[in-house]
Amino acid sequence: MKTKLRIAFYLLSMAGFAQAPVASYYGTDNVVFDIVGTVNHAPTGANTTWNFTNLTSMGQSTDNEAVPTPTEITEFPGSTAVVTTESLYDDNTTATFKVYSKAPANALSLTGIDNGELILKYNTNNALLGTFPLNFGYNNSDNVAGNYDNGQYSGTFSGTIVTTIDAWGTLNVSGTGVNVYSGSVTRLKTVQNISLNYGAFSNVGTVTVTTYSYYGTDLFPAGIPRFRSTLTTVSVPLLSINQSMTQNEAFSMVLLGTKPFEWSNNVSIAPNPVDDVLNIQSSTPIQSVTLTDVTGKIVLKENASANIAVGHLQKGMYFATIQTDSGST
Repeated sequence: MKTKLRIAFYLLSMAGFAQAPVASYYGTDNVVFDIVGTVNHAPTGANTTWNFTNLTSMGQSTDNEAVPTPTEITEFPGSTAVVTTESLYDDNTTATFKVYSKAPANALSLTGIDNGELILKYNTNNALLGTFPLNFGYNNSDNVAGNYDNGQYSGTFSGTIVTTIDAWGTLNVSGTGVNVYSGSVTRLKTVQNISLNYGAFSNVGTVTVTTYSYYGTDLFPAGIPRFRSTLTTVSVPLLSINQSMTQNEAFSMVLLGTKPFEWSNNVSIAPNPVDDVLNIQSSTPIQSVTLTDVTGKIVLKENASANIAVGHLQKGMYFATIQTDSGST
């Protein structure tokens, strides 16, 4: 519970653009984010600027969306979607969590969360985020309640979740091993305050989770933030837990697309997935292309080539680092 609680309460992202409706909640399947260090979310309101620069990738996380199984629907009643996030950190530790939701008539609510150690069931009162589309200035507070179970302790919880579209402006993202972005964004903020009850004891602990999601105003796929953060504070005296945790993530890439995918303003790849030859297009000369597997092992490196033969590689997922005259993607 202590090591993974920060991701158990992670709220997925929505898409929108400055001074325009936030159209949807979920984005494209198989989305990869770089896990990065501390940033400053302090600016708020209209026409502001966030500079998330000098970042360093400390691992990666991947989102996958699916329809819940019959067993999952029984456990989390009413669920129509489940998003699984797999995180792999540079120290080779991993984390997995699932978020369940439903969205009748575009009114999206959380129905449950399961990270393998802690299960939250919003079965008494779902966590309503809002009815989409949402506009800048949107503010909604909803009561939440249900049951929790971490394998050792179980009980009930209650509290509130507040969802706001509280800011728009310009976001600048850059750093080592991080996909560079500079452009207009809209920010979605959620604050969840939960009180935990155990047996006859009420309010044995509290959890406060604040999330920020920044969405580009370009033609970026709806539901994929350019940057997202989860800030979690947990206090459970009964279990001697008193901690604060943060996970910041910058968009990296979309995997397994059926069309060429543009990673940045000057680099794209096709096809993806690929069988024999990977074609790379760049507005500036390519210096080198390096492919690594999911363990970080380099499996192929080519110099100054836009057409990479990969048919000899084993079937699986790989990451490409493309070095050009204008930088690394």
